[in-house]
Amino acid sequence: MVAVTEVVHGTYGELRDSTENPVLWILRDPSTCAQICAPMVRYSKLAFRRLVREFGCHIAYTPMIIADSFVQSEKAREVEFSTSPDDRPLVVQFAASDPVVFGQAASLVSRQADGVGLNCGCPQRWAMEKGLGASLLKDPEKIREMVRSVRNAGVEDSFSVSVKIRLLQTPEKSLDLCRQIEAAGAAYVCVHGRKTHERPADAVNYEAIRLIKDALQIPLVANGDIKTMEDVRRIQEMTSVNGVMVARGLLKNPALFQGSVTTPLECVRRWTELAEEHDVPFCTMHHHLMFMVARSLPKAQRKIFNALPSTEQVLEFLQKTSGCSTMPVSEEAVDDLPDEAETARELPALVGLLSEINKELEPVLETLKQKRELIRLRQDEALQDEEGISLLALKNEIFAQYLLDLALVIQRKVEGQSLQGDEEEDDVVWRLVEGRVYLERIRPIERLLKYPIDKLIKAATDEDGTVGPSDPLSYRSNLASLMSAASLSEDEEDEDEEEDDLLQAPKKEKGKGGVYVPPKMSAVFYDDDEKESREKRRLELVKKKMLSSDIMRDLRSEFMDSPEEVFETATVVRRRKLEAQKEKEAYEEERMVRLPQSRKADRSGSNARLSTIGSLGKELTKMGAFRDALTEDGDFLTSLPGGEKTGTKKKKKKSSGKTGKKRKMKFKIKSHRAKKPRRTL
Repeated sequence: MVAVTEVVHGTYGELRDSTENPVLWILRDPSTCAQICAPMVRYSKLAFRRLVREFGCHIAYTPMIIADSFVQSEKAREVEFSTSPDDRPLVVQFAASDPVVFGQAASLVSRQADGVGLNCGCPQRWAMEKGLGASLLKDPEKIREMVRSVRNAGVEDSFSVSVKIRLLQTPEKSLDLCRQIEAAGAAYVCVHGRKTHERPADAVNYEAIRLIKDALQIPLVANGDIKTMEDVRRIQEMTSVNGVMVARGLLKNPALFQGSVTTPLECVRRWTELAEEHDVPFCTMHHHLMFMVARSLPKAQRKIFNALPSTEQVLEFLQKTSGCSTMPVSEEAVDDLPDEAETARELPALVGLLSEINKELEPVLETLKQKRELIRLRQDEALQDEEGISLLALKNEIFAQYLLDLALVIQRKVEGQSLQGDEEEDDVVWRLVEGRVYLERIRPIERLLKYPIDKLIKAATDEDGTVGPSDPLSYRSNLASLMSAASLSEDEEDEDEEEDDLLQAPKKEKGKGGVYVPPKMSAVFYDDDEKESREKRRLELVKKKMLSSDIMRDLRSEFMDSPEEVFETATVVRRRKLEAQKEKEAYEEERMVRLPQSRKADRSGSNARLSTIGSLGKELTKMGAFRDALTEDGDFLTSLPGGEKTGTKKKKKKSSGKTGKKRKMKFKIKSHRAKKPRRTL
């Protein structure tokens, strides 16, 4: 029997020409467990597939490709799929939701690959929303149709069709789905040992994978949490699967199938060569290297490496850090390294050099000790004098203590001693931190005092002890020239007459001999152009009037849900009374009744109006008019208000002293009747 390594590297062409599929041949080999590179979007492309094949990978998958775009666009085929003669055995994975499209995509790659795989395990949201990936697990019938569609597309019988799934809610449902896939004609099945909603942090269910393997007749591939070759052997013993599929483990260590625990030096060097050969974009090349060196570089160096912006800087960083076991070292650098014999010859010279350094440091240490004693003596002096504590003296004292502690640290380090010595010097590091904090807090105050201190020093160093008029330190800002006369209050003008005279409005003056003397100028605040400000104020006034108009008020009350603000102005009160009067009249007209009304409302001129049906009914329902008409002369028309006989004049009634009494009685009757509404005309 031909060995698997010969299939991968030597006799692949002979097997491809025969009727036997190399992928199935490797999976059915009982002497080994197939080592497969999983499909990884953006990562498992041609350069990376070639890398993992050189380090023990048997079968490699392409990244997941969207089938409909691959079929419809030639540009998509050029970008998403590329291969080479040594990139075999190869399986192309598609994400599809239409059986016909999946069959067409398989036929397009049938002469350049050894099989196709249907992705039914991608749990990403965008894929499931489009009916791709793990969303197909809910429709086993469509999965069967897609497997059959590859055979119906006219591909060779030796061309393999596989399906990659995730576990369903129960092992029984997962087993039933795998049996349906086997019955549809799939060559093998890949099972990821997690459910759709589970993430990499969750444990893999290898027991369910074992149950599926025992029930199927076709090969089964396990996937999930495989990081070392020890994991490969352990999973193969637990589940008896025909192969294992690795994704993240190969990203971090492409030489995983070769038995390496971390990425070896040769693997990193080979990846840089393949990335340059295949024109891999810098972002992709850099990401692969970030995964490879993550376990070998310290955290600080990883941050620096991950932030490098160009290929040149990445290669330079790898060259400088070649001491790491995973960093590439050029042959010239290896040749330049000294051997053991040369190191032994140079060792005495290095020891002598260190002795000379120690001798040179002895006077330095002695000087430091003397300075420490001087600082200790200076600390005994009191900081406080008659006028209080001086800021400069405090700062100098803290700085002296800081230098003392720093000298102690330098001395201990040079002598090779520990900082934890005497009890008095145990907290030297904390004193350094404390002194540094105090000095940083004093720095802003010292910056503000720099000008007056420099001025005093300048005056003290001059011969006469004064500052000259041309000295920049004597310049002072005249704040009075930056103020307007209008900004001064009356009290200020009374207190300082000279400034008041200076800041008053300028006047034209004439000196002796009629010579014109220009007025004194003072700075005034200039706001804006007068025309523009006037136009702006006018527009604001128009806008305010428009917003407070009745039309805008009605529109706000009709379309706005927020409560309306009510301002108790004369216009609002008048409008409210008018609305109430209209509502009252509408109510009376609709129900043919007269609502009670106060005496004040009867007498107000605002309620006087023309006769309407309601007012005419009010006049006709006055029972007093009917009674007077029937008792006096029997003429009904003459007794009505405003009525008179034909050809006769209306007589004017004489006023009597009982008028007020009658009106009062009449009002009582009216108010009494108002409590019980009567039908009116």
